Amino acid sequence: MTKLTERADFVIADRYSPSNLAYGVSRGLSLGWLQGLDRGLPPASLVIVLDVPVPASFARKSTGRDVHERNKQLLLKVRRTYRALAKKLDWKMVDATRPVRDVHEAIWSLVEKEFGLTL
Repeated sequence: MTKLTERADFVIADRYSPSNLAYGVSRGLSLGWLQGLDRGLPPASLVIVLDVPVPASFARKSTGRDVHERNKQLLLKVRRTYRALAKKLDWKMVDATRPVRDVHEAIWSLVEKEFGLTL
């Protein structure tokens, strides 16, 4: 990862450590302990959480779910945890139930604001 970050202006990582935090805290692990596991990894400059209520996610994808994706009770807990961590850790939330174009624009707006870009 270090060589990649030295050669590139941006590295986009899907789920990276925020997912570990949300799922781990939801399963009763300590936030501080989980954060310690990632010590030494490059920190994210911006975390964007695409927020979708659990029923809406099942409407979108009803089959082919992994063991975590099938457990609705866990997913409800994970969603609450993501929302709480977003407030605590300044992650940005995007309502991903909106039309794709709106979600796309919301994401780019956050990226532009965070990095001073004009796209």
